[in-house]
Amino acid sequence: MNISGNDLEDILTHALATIKENMGENYSIDKVNLAEMQRLTGISRAKLRRLKKNGFVIKQNGNKGKKSSCTVLSGYEAVINNLLVNNVTNSEVIFEKISELGYTGGLTTVKNYISNNRFLIPAPREIVSPQGNRGRRYQTGPGESYQMDWGFVKVNTHDGTSYQCA
Repeated sequence: MNISGNDLEDILTHALATIKENMGENYSIDKVNLAEMQRLTGISRAKLRRLKKNGFVIKQNGNKGKKSSCTVLSGYEAVINNLLVNNVTNSEVIFEKISELGYTGGLTTVKNYISNNRFLIPAPREIVSPQGNRGRRYQTGPGESYQMDWGFVKVNTHDGTSYQCA
């Protein structure tokens, strides 16, 4: 099956259209073969059974958008916030510090909390104040300025001695 997107509705619509084309006039949404749908979509039969019971209408999860008031990280936010304000941003270090205090959760939870609270981290300080452009551009007319390259040559004198000259 070749579908540009991976949206569940698009996949089901395409698969149902293919089945309807194959069944012709005998097509009924109640008579859709779940084994064939699984081959076409790659979705498990259990999920297809549930979708078929709803008439292949995809419903949102009832808990979508909700957040629990008490999580594994509850009680440790103040410690993490204090570390972030003091410019400690390494998730491993923060994880070790709160693990010593009794945190039983995982590192990924700590990393997600840090990424959601980046605003607590102070802005990086500048070591040296900016001084502007140190190079100066100037223009000269023809014949006003010359450039010379330096090199060394070996000079032989008439009495047979030689020396290097710049």
